[in-house]
Order: sequence, then C-alpha cells, then structure tokens
Amino acid sequence: METNIIEKKPGEYLIFKLMDEYFAFPAEKTLEIVQTKRITFLPKMAPFFCGVLNLRGELIPSVDLRVMLGMESMEDTKDTVFILLNVTHEIENYSAAVRVDRVIAVEKIFENQFLPPPKAGSLISEKY
Repeated sequence: METNIIEKKPGEYLIFKLMDEYFAFPAEKTLEIVQTKRITFLPKMAPFFCGVLNLRGELIPSVDLRVMLGMESMEDTKDTVFILLNVTHEIENYSAAVRVDRVIAVEKIFENQFLPPPKAGSLISEKY
C-alpha cells in the first residue's frame, strides 16, 4: 500500500530584524509598513509603549519591540519602520504598530523550517 504524505502549503511571513536576530510575523496579519517619526507620546505608560500613531485619522497604539523583548532601545535609523498588524485578542480585532530595526522580506516558509528557540544563549525569552 502506498502512503501519500501531504505537505502543508508554506505560509508567507514578513521577516524583520531586531539587533542581530531575525523574527517574522504571518504576512496575513500585516496591514502596512510605515516609516514615520510622528508618534504622540502618552505619559505614564509602560517603557516599551512608544505612544500613538495617527494614520489617516485612526489612532494606533505603537510599541518598541526591542524594549518589549528586553533588548536595549536605540535611536531610529533610515531603516527603522513600524509594522502595522491586525491583532486579535479574544473576540476583539484591532490594529497595533510595532517598531522594528529593519524589514528584510516576505518569504514563503514551511512550518518545519522554523527552528525551536535555543535553550540558552539567546537574548530573547523562549515564550516569544
């Protein structure tokens, strides 16, 4: 009897960089990539919270992903961008923006191509 192994279709991922580490978001969750410095600061917020981004009249909360993941903050460069994401929390959908050092590409990746997080030696917590 012949067994056919059906390989899942690859997913498209937006690959970006923080320091020397590569990360990815599912492309279908990505709404837009914005290069802006027009962030309105809000007092008494968590250190990783940049403020709100006013994009065509919509206020979008934005976070510095470096700081959120425990990396040191750095000044913006010409490559620094905000990735606008469609976020689902419980039954609510909303937009959020994350500041990243640089967007690399959108690539098709099979799930089995992802490596598990290292047990030690990474700057990033395994839960991410």
